[in-house]
Amino acid sequence: MLRQPQTAALLEQLPAPGGVLRLGGLPGSAPSLVVAALAYSLPNRVWVVVGKSPPEAESADADLQSLLGNGHSALYPQRETLAYEATETHIEVSGLRVEALEALLSGRVRILVTTLRALQERAEIPAGLADLRLTLTRGQTVRPTELGERLEQMGFARSPLVEEVGQFAQRGGILDVFGFGAPDAIRLEFWGDEIVSI
Repeated sequence: MLRQPQTAALLEQLPAPGGVLRLGGLPGSAPSLVVAALAYSLPNRVWVVVGKSPPEAESADADLQSLLGNGHSALYPQRETLAYEATETHIEVSGLRVEALEALLSGRVRILVTTLRALQERAEIPAGLADLRLTLTRGQTVRPTELGERLEQMGFARSPLVEEVGQFAQRGGILDVFGFGAPDAIRLEFWGDEIVSI
């Protein structure tokens, strides 16, 4: 794609902020391929890919992950309820939204994949996103009780058994935690105050 003359022409014709350039005749995953080529050619720009529906956005994100590798795009999902509905949004969706914004604002990703509805939803951006990140490594020394208190301060709920995102459980030298955006819960094993296994 990068060697195609049309790609070079597209790079020269990119509009200024507020301008529009329409492309057509791109079947299947070709739009994702164009975005990947643009992102590769212009590494200092942020790109927003808007799908018509959640499945289309998820498909575009999967295409970009395949083309560029993990960590180049982030999916910002739409809420499962509308803004005026009384039902709270699912905590996993909220976690994915926070992770996508944190990845974009920290510069770890430059492509945000979302839907039109998600773009229209108002979302508070926590000023202290960095304070909501906790990095733990094997061999690190931290008191399990203090770690539990820190998780509670970050909004995790203490539970006897971890079953959902946003929960953690502590039993002796074992701490289970289900972080936002994680596919499964993780288990930390302590020997005294040292993390010996994750």
